[in-house]
Amino acid sequence: MPKLLSLFIAPRSVVGLLLILLGYGWMPAHAGSGSTTAGEYRAAQRLQAWQTLLAELPDTPELQKLQQVNRFFNAHIRYAEDAELWNVSDHWAPLKETLELGAGDCEDFALAKYFTLLRLGFAEEKLRLLYTTLGQNGQAHMVLAYWPTLGSDVMILDNLNPDVTPLAQRTDLHIQFVFDSTYVYKYEHGSLQAVGTADLLPHWRVLLDIAESTQLSSVRLVVASAVLSK
Repeated sequence: MPKLLSLFIAPRSVVGLLLILLGYGWMPAHAGSGSTTAGEYRAAQRLQAWQTLLAELPDTPELQKLQQVNRFFNAHIRYAEDAELWNVSDHWAPLKETLELGAGDCEDFALAKYFTLLRLGFAEEKLRLLYTTLGQNGQAHMVLAYWPTLGSDVMILDNLNPDVTPLAQRTDLHIQFVFDSTYVYKYEHGSLQAVGTADLLPHWRVLLDIAESTQLSSVRLVVASAVLSK
């Protein structure tokens, strides 16, 4: 819930999952410390599935990419509150943490989709995150929005819905503010008005800095197929 592990797979050297992470500097947390656990195995499966998704989607239309990315995370990540996962009231997880853990709250879903779509070549100016409240109960909720062009239909990627839907159809979402990699916006009558920079959101600034410093787009994951086929 938005409120304004670095545990990487570590198989043994001879038998287990082989993770080759190029250009990212991820270090196994338990290298050489025992056999692969069931949780690590599931994390490796999610990471491999994510890599497969990236490999399959580059030549597909943008709307299809949005749909597949939305469904991927909704299917592979379970919803859990920050208090359960991190024992804190608010935590915005980097993409790799969400994939490894296999759980997150609504902002973690939205953020994972955001960074995955960037990896697929989407322009930053077409992707924005919406901090909303749900009409039926006023609960805070974050979703990812896709702006093909300013003034066109805004499409919503939501962990509550497997389908990408136009914002105009989401009458249950009451937008409090919108943000992207540069600005925070007020959203009124279908238009955006910048009210400050992204630095107003410290959690967001940290994630942007992580993504930039680690060059996520250069990551390549290789998993030993013989192990995953067991």
